[in-house]
Amino acid sequence: MVETQTVSRSWASDHSFHVAKIRGYNYGAREPFSADETASALPYGGTYSSNEQKATKYTLQNQLSFSREINEDHTFFIQGISYLESLVTKGYGSSAYGWRGDRGQLISPTINAGNYQRLYNAGLLSPTIVDNVKNKMAWRGNAAYTFRDKLIIDGRITSEASNQFGDNPKYRFLPLWSISGKYTLSNEEFLKENDLLTYLAVRASYGFQGNVDSNTSPDLVVKLESYSSAKHFDMSSIYMLPNPDLRWEKTESYNIGVDFAFGKGRVSGQLDVYKKFHTDLILQSQLPQYNGIEFTKINGGKMTNTGFDIDLTGYPVRTKDWEVSVGVVMGQSKNVITKANSLISGSNQKNRNANQVNGNAILEGQALGSLWAYRFAGLDHETGFPLFYENGESHTYLNNGVPYDASDTLAVRVPNFNVFDDAVDIVCVGAPTPTLTGGLNLKFRYKNLTLRTGLTFSVGGVDRLPALYNGEYNHVFDPIYNVSKEFVNRWKKPGDEEFTNIPVLHDEYKYQGVPRRNASTGGLIRTTTDGIALYDKSDIMVAPTDNLRMNRLGLSYILRGNSLRISGVQSLEFSFDMTNLFLIADKAWRGRDPEQSTSANVRPPSTYTLGVNLSF
Repeated sequence: MVETQTVSRSWASDHSFHVAKIRGYNYGAREPFSADETASALPYGGTYSSNEQKATKYTLQNQLSFSREINEDHTFFIQGISYLESLVTKGYGSSAYGWRGDRGQLISPTINAGNYQRLYNAGLLSPTIVDNVKNKMAWRGNAAYTFRDKLIIDGRITSEASNQFGDNPKYRFLPLWSISGKYTLSNEEFLKENDLLTYLAVRASYGFQGNVDSNTSPDLVVKLESYSSAKHFDMSSIYMLPNPDLRWEKTESYNIGVDFAFGKGRVSGQLDVYKKFHTDLILQSQLPQYNGIEFTKINGGKMTNTGFDIDLTGYPVRTKDWEVSVGVVMGQSKNVITKANSLISGSNQKNRNANQVNGNAILEGQALGSLWAYRFAGLDHETGFPLFYENGESHTYLNNGVPYDASDTLAVRVPNFNVFDDAVDIVCVGAPTPTLTGGLNLKFRYKNLTLRTGLTFSVGGVDRLPALYNGEYNHVFDPIYNVSKEFVNRWKKPGDEEFTNIPVLHDEYKYQGVPRRNASTGGLIRTTTDGIALYDKSDIMVAPTDNLRMNRLGLSYILRGNSLRISGVQSLEFSFDMTNLFLIADKAWRGRDPEQSTSANVRPPSTYTLGVNLSF
């Protein structure tokens, strides 16, 4: 039995930006007893949250092993294991509003007519209790054969089950197995005395692996909501639809590898080449609204994945006083969807474009996770708002969906500011996963002085730039919101669209004042979306994530033995290490880290460490 307990506390004062968003205005920006203060969700104080969770894991394992050696040449080993596991998690979390840390941790909530729903939506009126059990059982077998010190053959088989998976007997248990072997050629007589080739071995493996989705249930899971005083009954919502037929995601993999060393270890390394076939991919599919839940998991297609990994280490110089070592690590990985379920590809969904842009669709011939974006058509000459292509054409001005004809005196001149959702163009701009990654480690030593440095690189990936509007489409120019400095180079007057792709800085009045086309065309009602809402996910808001960075630069000096002249001390080391020294990336990132998943893409800070290490 293993037990872990986690306790966390978080708080935000009434001066913080977090609380200002809940309050609706900055601290001290409204007069006491004003209408805004009376209607505010959090007029006084801050927020305080507390969470406690305890997880207890119970494990029961039985093991039976057998081994035998014949004539000192052949060794056999067989092992069987049965495994039972139960993970029990219990916890409680609560949040309070009206917290005053400057007054002895006082909590003094303010209740008014307009703040209940807003506080509930902010999670400040809904304590949570965690109480769940995850059970797992498995059977594992392992058999190995060794011939002298030359050949090793190993086979493994595993079958697992869980209370989190489907109850269809056809998919409940999936035997997963693999077989691998290694042949050390350098131990053969014809290579043992080779001074150039110190070590050479070849490896190969083949097998099936499986993956289960832990957030799927064979039964309907209902979330119990709070009591409604207005409706006088307990409320509930659908948390998880029943998914009894969800199958294992299976992977058939091939791997061939070589391990080698030359010149008595002066150069050593390994090379692996692999290919994987994935079937029954577990992917997310959007559901119609009448299901009561937006997404579910389905087995959505097939994928192949190919790649290689290289790890090399060399010592160009290695003497008593001097040593230079070079380490190179590199890997390439490419995948392609070979079959896509129609539910995933979006062919039977009303808005395929949005599904692809939001990452909820996959298409055959594309990489998994391919990034799609709306096709930007420039800025409007008169308003400075963004325009987008529809059905392959960019019409700056439209007349209820058709190109504007200036000779038609009855035509209405409407900017192409809002586009039809079923006609707006999208384009595949690449995949976030880089195709080639690697690193370079260098070490220079002269006697007791050592210099180490580490570089890493990434090539072939793309990602979206930090959102310019970040969802605030109605009013970018608002005192409560931070504005990106990129707006300094924005569109300001007609003609600026020739020099910038940054739209006009606008408030809600200007946003609402832009003319829009009629969504009713030919007796049909078509859904439209404003260009501002598409801008953050357009193709000009995508940039390569290729980068080169120095992760480490360190210098150390060691004193040993008689040179110390300190009783009992074996060695004394002084070190100075620097991390995250520089990052070279596409200029579109403006100094930010393209590999950070946060909206701000903040670079990891550089650190400087001075250390002293004593060994006795």
